[in-house]
Amino acid sequence: MAGDIDPTVAKPTRAEMRGAHLEHLHALAGGLGIRGYRRLRREALVDAVLAGGVSLGETSLGWGDLERKNLAELHALASTREVPRYRLLRRETLISALAAGGEDVGGDAS
Repeated sequence: MAGDIDPTVAKPTRAEMRGAHLEHLHALAGGLGIRGYRRLRREALVDAVLAGGVSLGETSLGWGDLERKNLAELHALASTREVPRYRLLRRETLISALAAGGEDVGGDAS
């Protein structure tokens, strides 16, 4: 059916994910354990699902890629990578944690 993605058959592309029905993206996000996925805009949801590893494994983003993302997108990525207390981190500290692979970077939470 058009708009549906079968992640077991092939690696979904970003274009396929953008064309998927929203309820299908929600189902993928829910299956990956992405918290707050219903509040994300489509693009942030696609990023979160792709970063969550739907047949893609671990997505590696560089510092520049992360700096171009808005805070909601960074939070979605941090949620999928289980960055501790990511909502309390400053933007720069959050980007550092994501660039380091989700490790606790010991940044301040103020």
